[in-house]
Amino acid sequence: MLINLTSKAWYDAKDQTLFAIPLLEDALQPALGADYGGLAAFCAVLVAMEPDEAGNAPHRKPFDMVGRFAGTDLRFLSVSVGFSSEEIVEMTGLEVARVFAIRLKARLADRPARLPKAFDYPRFHKDISRALDAFIASSGGTGEPKAQ
Repeated sequence: MLINLTSKAWYDAKDQTLFAIPLLEDALQPALGADYGGLAAFCAVLVAMEPDEAGNAPHRKPFDMVGRFAGTDLRFLSVSVGFSSEEIVEMTGLEVARVFAIRLKARLADRPARLPKAFDYPRFHKDISRALDAFIASSGGTGEPKAQ
């Protein structure tokens, strides 16, 4: 399974997201090499456009779906993970990657709706959770950074 992490973030957060996204993506890709049936790819989108979650909600909604790659029969699962645009600017790139991993794991705890019947979500969830846990532990902690 192909994994793709990306972001839709306020300009001031670009340095942190440009550091965090490939770091986490490289850590997850080897763990999701299996075929889980029914989906060719998994995409997670870090969304940090507004200072609060209510403001981010409209920006997150288009990324929460199962879709098809244009011109093919290949399907993908996409989920979004929200961040405050103000909090992300205060973090380092590594902190953003760690918190993204923590929030992605929490986001995937609830099975997304409308998955293909052939998709083995329990096995996918187990594999990605194990990889996320390993990344979180290796990046220096288990929780989100404390507010300053």
